[in-house]
Amino acid sequence: MMRLLIFVVACLSVIPSLAQKKEISQAKASIKSKSNLEKAENDLRKLLKDSTHREDVKIHTALTNVVRTQYEINNEKMYLKQAIDTASFFTTTRKMFLAYEALDSAEAGLLGNGNITTAKSRKKNATLLEKYRQNLYNGGLYFVRNAKYKDAFNSFDTYIDCMRQPLFSAHVASFDTTTMSTAAFWTLFCGYKINNPQMALKYADLALKNEKYRSRSQKESGTEYPHFFALADKMIKYEVSGSKNNSRTRNPKEDRIDLYHKDDLTIGIIAYQHKKRNRNYG
Repeated sequence: MMRLLIFVVACLSVIPSLAQKKEISQAKASIKSKSNLEKAENDLRKLLKDSTHREDVKIHTALTNVVRTQYEINNEKMYLKQAIDTASFFTTTRKMFLAYEALDSAEAGLLGNGNITTAKSRKKNATLLEKYRQNLYNGGLYFVRNAKYKDAFNSFDTYIDCMRQPLFSAHVASFDTTTMSTAAFWTLFCGYKINNPQMALKYADLALKNEKYRSRSQKESGTEYPHFFALADKMIKYEVSGSKNNSRTRNPKEDRIDLYHKDDLTIGIIAYQHKKRNRNYG
């Protein structure tokens, strides 16, 4: 009886490993044939939802290869001026970055940040992604133009978040800070459009560092720009001091910064003016 029990336990322990090998093998076949890539991606993601495989480097590697292949297929079509689903292309761009960041985290967790293998893999993957990072920003602009504000926020968020990702630690110094702060401005705008204060305020302090908007605010005293920076400053101060920390002493009616009140000179007006003056959205 005991031998039978041991045999059953051994068989059960082998099943997850067999499933892993099967999905990885199928993913490789899909990459080679450039077909059924979405199914391969979904199957690998299902494996990663299982706590047994969550940090499995082999599965993460397979997923990055599948998503990168999806990206490269559409990127080539775009280069050849063939018809593609533009929204899907930019969504895949973001998925690719998130997949590589997850792989980097899994490798660092398994081998350690100082490990030579981790360092080599990180350098190779970061160099690859750096060529495409601008498409995160471009995707954000595309989604803004098409009023898909949550998707736009996600693209800009991933673009800005590269600054704190260990994967890009060797590249952060070369990042364009002006473009970063412009992306931050658009996250604020997107948060406003979907009525989400947390999203609007996530990078508001970075948005205020944008010298282009600062300079315009100083020069154009008759426009909404000065009001925008004054409002954003108040928003940040309110968020930092917060009613949570001072709920007994603060007067909500006096201190509440209602970013979404229609009578305010809203960020939407500012963004609209910016759009008219800059066809490429900055």
